[in-house]
Amino acid sequence: MGLSVLLCDTDSSYLSALTRYLLASCKGISVTTYCEVELFLRDDRQFDVAALTTPFLEVLEEGASSVRKLYHLCSSNEVWPADGAVSHSSTDGAVSHSSTDGAASYSSAGGAETLYKYQDMEKFLAKILGQEKDRSSEKQGSPRVLSVVSPIHHDMRLPFSLALSSQIGKRERVLFLDLDEESLLPEILQEGDRDLMDLMYEILSVPEQERQHVLDKYMGYSHGFYYLPTFRDGEQICYVKEEDWMAFWKSILSGGFDTIVVLYHQLFQGIWSLLGDSSAIYQISREGDFSKRSNDRFAHRLRSHEIHVPLSDLLLPMSSVKLQAGEYSAEDFTEGALGRFVEQHVGVS
Repeated sequence: MGLSVLLCDTDSSYLSALTRYLLASCKGISVTTYCEVELFLRDDRQFDVAALTTPFLEVLEEGASSVRKLYHLCSSNEVWPADGAVSHSSTDGAVSHSSTDGAASYSSAGGAETLYKYQDMEKFLAKILGQEKDRSSEKQGSPRVLSVVSPIHHDMRLPFSLALSSQIGKRERVLFLDLDEESLLPEILQEGDRDLMDLMYEILSVPEQERQHVLDKYMGYSHGFYYLPTFRDGEQICYVKEEDWMAFWKSILSGGFDTIVVLYHQLFQGIWSLLGDSSAIYQISREGDFSKRSNDRFAHRLRSHEIHVPLSDLLLPMSSVKLQAGEYSAEDFTEGALGRFVEQHVGVS
């Protein structure tokens, strides 16, 4: 029999996406999910691995289920309370839990280890399967960097970037970084309140050898690609110094990705140094002389900064996405006409 996994979280959208990824990535795995505590308490089966958010951990001792390996599924800023006493006993590989004083506490030794919800999903899966390894030696050399710009501020620049990341993600390990200061990415991917500025602050506050762990805490996964949070306050991007950008960028480049897709919107300190690492740059354009002049001006600025990389002008099919006002779904961009356009007209191999 394959590995049996129990996932419990009140966020049904997250559970659904995580379950699809686990089932698609690992043969022979069975996944049971609960969004409601009451239903969870009725299950009396034994599971090999369980990842539970706080509401389910708090009532774990009341349930009939038993697990061999227990994880506390949490966001990067959530801490499981350390007060109270919990004893752990193991019989035939099954872990039982009992608490006193009405409090529950799980240590990393023999209890519930922390498992971050929004992290590199390959590491998430490796943790579940007990196959963790050091990723620093997995990829040799630098990843390919595809930069997306739009001097005319085309409203399809984000949908194109999502489609590009998703298409490449079918064959490679891809990270998407959205540097649009007013991005709709949190709305499209139903992202929480995580902030790129917080990530950069943490990255710059720890030694280099610990920075990959920080990246993993903030990383999300959707539609075949990994992504980092955006700036919650658009003005923040103006205050990041070039040397801080480059230190942050170095950590991303060493993350073991095959391709990194970066969406730019406005000029900021260090942008030309970042663009200089591009393997290719895509300019999202419209028909007409005004768009052509804007693109020519941007190309001239690239040359003035000694940036000589392939530069492609793309005229997107404006009828690619048909959305009603206020309704945005990543599937509309990655799996619809725009995704097919990227697959057919953009070199993503």
